[in-house]
Amino acid sequence: MDSLLPDNPFDYEKFYRALERSLTGLLQRRQAGNIRKICYAYDPEWKQAYKEVHAYIDERVAEALEKTSSSSPNEAPEGKHRKYVLLHEMAKQTRDPIELRYQIIGVFLPARDTTSTLLSNALFNLARHPHIWSQLRQTALQLNPETLTFESLKSLKDFRNVIFETLRLQGPSGRSQTAAMRDTVLPRGGGKDGQSPILVRRGTHISSNLWAMHHDPDLYPDPFVFKPERWVGKRQSWEFVPFHGGPRICPANQQVLTYAAYTLVGLTREFVGIENRDPVLQYVELTKMTTRSRNGVKISLKRRPE
Repeated sequence: MDSLLPDNPFDYEKFYRALERSLTGLLQRRQAGNIRKICYAYDPEWKQAYKEVHAYIDERVAEALEKTSSSSPNEAPEGKHRKYVLLHEMAKQTRDPIELRYQIIGVFLPARDTTSTLLSNALFNLARHPHIWSQLRQTALQLNPETLTFESLKSLKDFRNVIFETLRLQGPSGRSQTAAMRDTVLPRGGGKDGQSPILVRRGTHISSNLWAMHHDPDLYPDPFVFKPERWVGKRQSWEFVPFHGGPRICPANQQVLTYAAYTLVGLTREFVGIENRDPVLQYVELTKMTTRSRNGVKISLKRRPE
């Protein structure tokens, strides 16, 4: 969007408000189901909001289609210095502007706030467990910030455990929903024991509740307690899928984990301690497309005395 450039005429605040209203309306309809969503049939504010979002995206799609047309002189030649633009690559696969609109929305929305929400939630928890901040700081002070790499950040188990426990306890995505495009049969899920095949008809909406699994006391004792140490020696499995899994796993999962670890390393090196400044100790959820803290993250970071 280039929204931070001083000469950009794009009204990012207007777009953000429209996007927030669109997501609120989408959540209301998704939770209402096919029958009760009739309650939202007349909602001109929501329709205006999503039309504004579509209008902005459609302009970008039109630009991508023009730049990737076979007759366009604007498309940069193939080469190692050529900038990779996802929308442009999509436009080479399909020229349908409506399909491109929804494909790019499908990428944009999940990536919009997930990393910032993860970091905010991590700080929320660390402010209520300052001794863990001190432990992370001891690890961070032993590192050379000039030589941090993807591999070295991935090997920081203390930071990894904090990030994993935050994702388990207050993951930005607590539920996954999809719809069957055709009649199909799942190998398990039917019968009294849930082990028989089950028919899923075209149009059936399917929801997987990640939040419930990540808070199952049989899998995670004291599931509502922030305990990063529970991940010591524990391998990732299908019991922990904050980014989902298989061929449909979030393609940016390693990027999110790396960004989060890098930011926490920098903060714990810079500040000796963290304090909670929120009188409400519990986590109060605000759910739209993703879930975040309704009250924000009110903390204080303490520098070392000069």
